[in-house]
Amino acid sequence: MATAGLLGDGRTERLPDELADAEFVSLLYRPDGDALAATGILARTLAAIDTPFQATVSRPDRPGSDRERATDADLVIRVGFIDPADDTDGTDDTAATPEGSDGEILSLPGEPPPASLLAREVARELDYDPDPVLALAGSVATAVRDARDPWVGPFAEANEALLERGREHDGLGDRRPGVAVPTAEVIDGLAHSTLVHAPFSGDIERTRERCGPLVDDRDSTEIASLLALATVGAERTPPRGAIAIERALRPIALQDPTPVVTLEGYADVLSCVAVERPGVGLALLLGYDVREAALAAWRTHAQRAHAALQAATIARYDGLSVARLGAIAGTESTDGGGEKDGGEGTDNGNGRTVPVTTVARLLRDYRSPEPIALVVGDGLGALSATEDRTLGSVLAEATRDLDGMGGGTERAGAARFDADPEAFITAVREALADENRADGGDRTGTAADATVGDRS
Repeated sequence: MATAGLLGDGRTERLPDELADAEFVSLLYRPDGDALAATGILARTLAAIDTPFQATVSRPDRPGSDRERATDADLVIRVGFIDPADDTDGTDDTAATPEGSDGEILSLPGEPPPASLLAREVARELDYDPDPVLALAGSVATAVRDARDPWVGPFAEANEALLERGREHDGLGDRRPGVAVPTAEVIDGLAHSTLVHAPFSGDIERTRERCGPLVDDRDSTEIASLLALATVGAERTPPRGAIAIERALRPIALQDPTPVVTLEGYADVLSCVAVERPGVGLALLLGYDVREAALAAWRTHAQRAHAALQAATIARYDGLSVARLGAIAGTESTDGGGEKDGGEGTDNGNGRTVPVTTVARLLRDYRSPEPIALVVGDGLGALSATEDRTLGSVLAEATRDLDGMGGGTERAGAARFDADPEAFITAVREALADENRADGGDRTGTAADATVGDRS
């Protein structure tokens, strides 16, 4: 399947015509790497056709997070969310719609296929040829988020076509030995990658102590082997860690003017900056000189996520692993990220924040023996799964009686709530059980008592 034809599912086929006729467009994007990449593609397209636009991050777990931002746009595009006419994600669509907006609301959903692939086809319908590397980075970010392989499955052909296009015209290289980091400084990349969770992750001095001699020798194969052994050989790493670590090995090289050195590293930076400093992320994609700010946000995000998982207390239920966040060291933050309108996060009691969606993904891939991972902090939680479980609906149901709101995709979601964390855990488990019963299946994730508790 090439990208042609992806718009013909009834949800997105109107987008090219509506964008062509719009006088002012508002882009509301979900805080993840795919949605950020898709928004960057749409923003570049609108600039190319001389259509004014504004872009705002929109959070399904935060009621009213952007309703206060009134807009005169005659067209609002929600990027990375389910179609407003389809309530399968369980979210309140008005939570992602600016107050005072009278414009038509359309959606560029985040699954399936990845929003970045859809955005590229929209652009091509408007006679703009967008950057295939950016679209591919967004697609890879989706695969990482959802524990999928971007080169296997229904969109593998589309990704391969973008890879070939990028190799011909846009500086995409071949796979090479080594590790998938965004920076030329390998120690920096290994310490701050969120594609992997190793014993030294998040700590550059420990990374230098463990990996420095190999990096000095420039033996990329040995560095990759060390990373794999350190990760998969860790005491609490589940078998799926051996699959997850593959995303961090044998990267596809990038060349200038791409701001990072590998495709997978690009996807990692987009995913982190979309949460930590979404405004900087969009500026990066629009060609502004904010590379260092974006990499700084990536490092901060990674440090918080790895430290949180290392400090968490993990309990195992039937089909569900739960990480209860404890107090950790981190960086001061005003709103879960570095920006007033920035990232998600849960306060750990020290005025610091934890990016729970990333922690949930790392827990799922590198600590959880169960297919679903739940991270819970003070007033904020996140779910991540290795299988399709409509987690957006699960979190919406779980927060309904807890004065909160949740949403997400089939395999990833976040929620805010005003209740004791244990009440939220119970509500999530009950919602998973309800989903299981509604499907008439015998899936796990519903048992009563925890069987394991440890400090990761």
